[in-house]
Amino acid sequence: GDTVELYARYRRPIAKAYWRQMVFYVDMDGFILPRADVPLYYVSVRLDVGGRASQESFLADGDIKPPQNARKINFPEIRRLVGRPPADGQQWIADGLRDALRLVTLMLSRPKYTREIVLIDVINTGKNVGPELEITAQSRSRGPVTKIIFGRFPKGSGDYVVYPERKLSYLDEYFSKYGRLAGHHNELDLRYDELRSR
Repeated sequence: GDTVELYARYRRPIAKAYWRQMVFYVDMDGFILPRADVPLYYVSVRLDVGGRASQESFLADGDIKPPQNARKINFPEIRRLVGRPPADGQQWIADGLRDALRLVTLMLSRPKYTREIVLIDVINTGKNVGPELEITAQSRSRGPVTKIIFGRFPKGSGDYVVYPERKLSYLDEYFSKYGRLAGHHNELDLRYDELRSR
């Protein structure tokens, strides 16, 4: 007649964070997830005729039963982090990781071009204003890349930095015009009152 109550908090990996030559899968809060438990592939499954698609995930390609058409899950890479990672299950407090994960989370709200975001570089300036972030976009494997200079997140209301949603609106307009982020220009700069490209 006894009752046992369990409380569980599920964490979903959203990026691969690199430290030296090692890779760690992290969630939106920077918690490191056990690598063996991170799904690497997914299959879209229709619930019913006219219904919306759900997603079934797999740890390895050997777990996928044919004829399912599986795709590799895109985990953007985060590089140039400073600060040794902790053990699995612990939160990684590293210079720039919090801002990089904040940017990844924002990019996930743009499903039209999320898959093109392959890398986020953390440029630690050594100042008290926070790290500069640079994005690498690539529309397909081995395709041309475009560097997107995101800059940094504002620090408080008195910080004269272009706000993140406005920066993403530049990318929205660019994607609407070209159909992709990568390949048309070598560089996009989001730090100003208008999109600059070259």
